Amino acid sequence: MARTLANLGRYFASASEHALHVHQYADLTVHTRLDDGAEIGLQVRTGYPNDESVSVTLLRDLDSGVAVSLRVPAWARGHAVLYDGSEHVTANDETVVVHGPRPAGTRVTLTLPMAPRVTRPHPRIDAVRGQVAIERGPFVLAVEDVDLPDGVTVNDIAIDPDHVRPFGDGAQVPVLLTEVADVGGALPYADEVPVSETPSPGRPVATFRPYYQWANRGPSTMRVWTPTLVPR
Repeated sequence: MARTLANLGRYFASASEHALHVHQYADLTVHTRLDDGAEIGLQVRTGYPNDESVSVTLLRDLDSGVAVSLRVPAWARGHAVLYDGSEHVTANDETVVVHGPRPAGTRVTLTLPMAPRVTRPHPRIDAVRGQVAIERGPFVLAVEDVDLPDGVTVNDIAIDPDHVRPFGDGAQVPVLLTEVADVGGALPYADEVPVSETPSPGRPVATFRPYYQWANRGPSTMRVWTPTLVPR
């Protein structure tokens, strides 16, 4: 831990001959000299990873031939947008680059989309076949028993991945309640194990929250990979 903290600045930014590369986003200020001798200074202000906006302000003039490179996370490529004060540029590559010359005080904004998204596994992974995971930004989301209707556990639901909607720092997904029939103690060796659907007046929803938050509201079970509704 001490070694990580001592080198923390190197995780956030690095310098090359003609550019400053920003790798991670947090509230920070950078003053450095590039390999070609050019001095560069900038300030980053953001609520990332909970918020989508990353604001970068130049504290010194950015000379001609010098650039600031901003990393675009893999999950955001093709959806991230850089606004440089005059136009919006969609970021399709691993980085977006702000080229000099630009005066001190110039502000650019990188927007990283935070809409929940569905991640599907490789179909040859038996353990998660027929299941999906929900992610938001850099966070993997999980569902806990405490966020389901009373008496329902994470083993009793199948979710509808076509109707995922944002909910705070997580997502809400419609679910279908399922129930395994009592086969008289024959499990798991019965010839057939019927699974029934529990009728409900309105389709209930499951709330998915960032994985790191689970088990903070008392004992509960959780799951990331969740079965999906079978199309009829």
